[in-house]
Amino acid sequence: MAESIYKYKKLIRFLSIGSFFFLLYFAYNFISKTLVTILPDNLTPVLQKASSQFYTAGLISVVLLWMAANFVSLQLSHTRYLIVVFLLAAFWCIFHAYAQETIFKYKQANGLWEGGFSMTYFIAAGKIILIAVLLSINRATLRRLILKQSESLESASFTDNYKADTHE
Repeated sequence: MAESIYKYKKLIRFLSIGSFFFLLYFAYNFISKTLVTILPDNLTPVLQKASSQFYTAGLISVVLLWMAANFVSLQLSHTRYLIVVFLLAAFWCIFHAYAQETIFKYKQANGLWEGGFSMTYFIAAGKIILIAVLLSINRATLRRLILKQSESLESASFTDNYKADTHE
């Protein structure tokens, strides 16, 4: 039993760290593109593509880590692993907002701005709040499932003990 618990903890650590470095690679990719000296008209699509790649990679990482955290939470009867999902999702939302704000400021500085203002940080805050709400609902559901699992295991052990007592 202790060996399987260790395997699940190791799995969630590996996926958490791997997802974080996966996102760091795409964040570095975006930042390196901002340092390139290209004509302003040509750099905007490059930045938007790098931002889009980061967004897609982040979405995939967060969803996969969320699924893995749910699996590990059910196996270990703890929902504390969902905090790792929240931290990764918060990093993803904040950096994506930074990338979009960088693109907006770049367009403004180079005369490519089409008017309006940027609400990227407000949108990121809304995404983080939405993720927190979804994770809270997910946590409540997991706790209910874990409680049902423990009740069914207790009743199964009770019936096994009852059958053993009556057959002796």
